Amino acid sequence: MGLSFEISVQNLLFFTAFFLSEGLCFIDKPALLKTTFCFSGLTAISTYLLTKEIWSAGAGLFAACFIAIVPGYISRSVAGSYDNEGIAIFALQFTYYLWVSRHRQGSSRKPSQC
Repeated sequence: MGLSFEISVQNLLFFTAFFLSEGLCFIDKPALLKTTFCFSGLTAISTYLLTKEIWSAGAGLFAACFIAIVPGYISRSVAGSYDNEGIAIFALQFTYYLWVSRHRQGSSRKPSQC
């Protein structure tokens, strides 16, 4: 059971990276650099949105700055390397944000967007 779950999650991370990388085709950089910077920036933005939704805008800004300098995340998102965990951290943060924001709005159909 664990093996099939790992394989399916790993494939979804590759598809996520591919589609987001191809979506940023307007940047004339190699694909590896494009995805690395893309996910680092998107993770900071999704962290800001999630923390702003839960606490306040000031706390969101602090959390976004904090994740930008955390050594554990920097090691996953440095230019020139590719790691699935950098993509997974962004995907989790954004999914949590969508879930919390839809839950606070009280809509029952919108959480399916997560």
